[in-house]
Amino acid sequence: MTTVIIPAAGSGTRLGEPIPKAFVDLGGITILERCVQGVLDAGITSVVVVVPDDLRDAAQRMLPGTHVVTGGAHRTDSVRAGLVASGDPDILLVHDAARPLTPPAVFA
Repeated sequence: MTTVIIPAAGSGTRLGEPIPKAFVDLGGITILERCVQGVLDAGITSVVVVVPDDLRDAAQRMLPGTHVVTGGAHRTDSVRAGLVASGDPDILLVHDAARPLTPPAVFA
């Protein structure tokens, strides 16, 4: 089984938006939804999304079928939280939510 961890817990302050970057609209859906869709389009069904604690419930509603966990103060803390939640997959990928236009073929 392949699992993809998607860190999306950053504040995204450089983007200049009042909300975290992953939750900003990009063509009618959030950057995070677009990123997850690319992974799912590659046929990968085990996805762990790491978000800020105050957005965990919203992310879980927005991304049914994914495992959403709370991130940490630093990216390494967030990836670690995703690793703990991922179990023991055969293949593990980490893909930053800030790269939402990655073609599904890259994941496949």
